[in-house]
Amino acid sequence: MTKRGYGRSLLFVAFATGIGWVLRRWFTLTDQSIVYLCVIVATALLFGRGPAFVATLGSVAAFDYFFVPPVFEFNIADLRYTITFLMLFLVGLLVSNLAESLRKKQQTLVEKEGRTAVLYELSLHLASTTTESESIQSLVQHLSAHLGTAVAVYQPDSHGVLQPVAHQGHLPWGTIAQEAMECAWTDRAYTGVGAASFQHVPIICIPIVDVTFALALLVLDAGAWDGADASQLQLVKAMAQHTGLCIAKARAVQMTKSAEVRAQAEESRSALLSAVSHDLRTPLAAITEAATMLRDDANLFAPAQRDEIIRTICEQAERMERQIANLLDMTRFATGFVIAQRSWISCKELLSSALNLAQNKVLELTVTLNVPDSLPLLYVDTLLLERLFANLLENAVKYAGTGARVEIVARDEAGTLTVDVADNGPGVPEGSEGRIFDKFYRAAQTHATGTGLGLAICRAIAELHEGTIIAFNRAQGGAVFRVRIPIANVTPEPAALLGA
Repeated sequence: MTKRGYGRSLLFVAFATGIGWVLRRWFTLTDQSIVYLCVIVATALLFGRGPAFVATLGSVAAFDYFFVPPVFEFNIADLRYTITFLMLFLVGLLVSNLAESLRKKQQTLVEKEGRTAVLYELSLHLASTTTESESIQSLVQHLSAHLGTAVAVYQPDSHGVLQPVAHQGHLPWGTIAQEAMECAWTDRAYTGVGAASFQHVPIICIPIVDVTFALALLVLDAGAWDGADASQLQLVKAMAQHTGLCIAKARAVQMTKSAEVRAQAEESRSALLSAVSHDLRTPLAAITEAATMLRDDANLFAPAQRDEIIRTICEQAERMERQIANLLDMTRFATGFVIAQRSWISCKELLSSALNLAQNKVLELTVTLNVPDSLPLLYVDTLLLERLFANLLENAVKYAGTGARVEIVARDEAGTLTVDVADNGPGVPEGSEGRIFDKFYRAAQTHATGTGLGLAICRAIAELHEGTIIAFNRAQGGAVFRVRIPIANVTPEPAALLGA
């Protein structure tokens, strides 16, 4: 480009001379000198200071030879033109220097803008990544595309040996290159071309570090890229640093998630131990005590007392059976072993079956059913949904108390069956409306017994039917459990209707 610039600068001078020669009848010497100044400025802007200096010398010589009397000679008839030549030369040099300085500043700004654009594009991609590997892959792709060279990122394996985790192109490899990489990783320092160590190795090693420790090692092929370019090297280091922050963030998020999972597992384990140690051992102790009394002192009890002891044994056995069934059912839902066995049923029949399923508890409640006959048939797992509404009724007895009034209202809301189970009890404790559906959760303000799995099973059944269940308090007092189940948008077969 430099040689072409010198040649083209002379062509510019020749072009300006031709124009001046053609228009010499209308141009004064001052006009022609201005034309040459324009040539000098254009040459400086396009080709730099050296070609502009050549254009200055050429312009002075051409101006003297073709336009200053005597024409076609380098003799100067009038000494005034000597000052003109000197001023043209000095102004030409000054203008060329200023134009060169402007050109370099423009070039620097363009380069900075390009580097900023590359860093900004990388930042956008890194912002959308969620894992460590995605961040590393994004860095490798952007560097390879921008520098046009082979790029790789290394991380230590379980034995501490650096292994490639992402790469573009093939890097020069050898024992010295391995030593340069290990030195950069150990010392967390830049090695390779342009560095203080391993300057003759045809690679560049830049550690990707966090505040306190190294995360990965960035390696570039210096043979296809001028690694000694300070501005480009600074850009690479900035990109590596930004990627390091994203990697550290991804690791922190992963550690937080792992800690949350461990905390939830520990909470579930503690709740399960509590349920087994208290909610199962209590009815078992009552059964054992009552059965022992009947065995050892049966003759000491009147018939009414024996009947009461037997009733206690049966109630506690049923209670323990329910607790074990809840634990087993929650385990089946959590492992995904439950598959909905759907069949057609009317909403009124479904809720009536739920009342029959919880009949022992329902006897202590005043239940009102408000189910329109116009509701469409439901294509659901009838046994599971019966269990859901039976659990809600048992929950009303447990928390609202015996003698509570429960109203069940069903309606069709834009293709979704909505069923509200409302009671007139104390309501849901404030702040626990969402947590009461968590496994093993029991509100602190209540004294009800149980493992805290009944409502969790209700939510699992609703979600199995692609539905939802929420709880909230009524303005007039009491709690409302709202179940929403999508109504199947298909027409049941006649055989299915007969079966239902």
